[in-house]
Amino acid sequence: MTQSILVIEKARSIATTLRRDLDTKTYAISSTYQRTALARVKKRKPDLIIVDTLSIPDNKVVDLCKALHKTIHVPTIALVYERWPIEELEGTAYLVASPELPNLSTRLQAVLAVQRHLVEQQNRGDAPVIALEELRLDMEKRSLSRKGNEAHLTPKAARLLFAFMTHPGLVLTRRWLMKEVWETDYTGDTRTLYVHVRWLRQIIEEDPGTPRLLNTIRGVGYLFDVPPQKT
Repeated sequence: MTQSILVIEKARSIATTLRRDLDTKTYAISSTYQRTALARVKKRKPDLIIVDTLSIPDNKVVDLCKALHKTIHVPTIALVYERWPIEELEGTAYLVASPELPNLSTRLQAVLAVQRHLVEQQNRGDAPVIALEELRLDMEKRSLSRKGNEAHLTPKAARLLFAFMTHPGLVLTRRWLMKEVWETDYTGDTRTLYVHVRWLRQIIEEDPGTPRLLNTIRGVGYLFDVPPQKT
């Protein structure tokens, strides 16, 4: 199954990098400018959208992400560099990248592999089951297996962990998580999110006080940091 990636950028350098690093028989990679992005998305309906925030002005990238979120429901990743966007980019996860974009291709492969696996399960009529590192999450049973031990999760804890495990290597903002898991736009009080993250760390981390998998990105959100596999 070929997965399509659309890169919204100015110089087309990221699309070139992906074509060089990824198997073009598995991934169809194209690029477009900000002004033609919406029309391209409606026509092509990609499996993944990448927005290069470095090549689009702050005010335009905010409006673009809002419009993309209203137009199509597919994973959207904003590449961020030395600083975070002043205003949150609606419906997007963040991938922290230097100008050299280390591990870009391998991290995107991890996200796409998860998405492909879920689509295959859905097509077979199977309940979602996802495995990363030593973790195996069964959403139908709301059970998590780790090194031979099994834990039963509450509905919200299961949905939260599912959100993290389906976006490996990406930063998910508090607002994104509140919308995805609790189905609310209200972010005035995120204590319930903090408590659920703490519960998950008690289950998935060797040392919850020094997390290896589920990390806090201060002032932004959380990162489920699975080391990218070398290709």
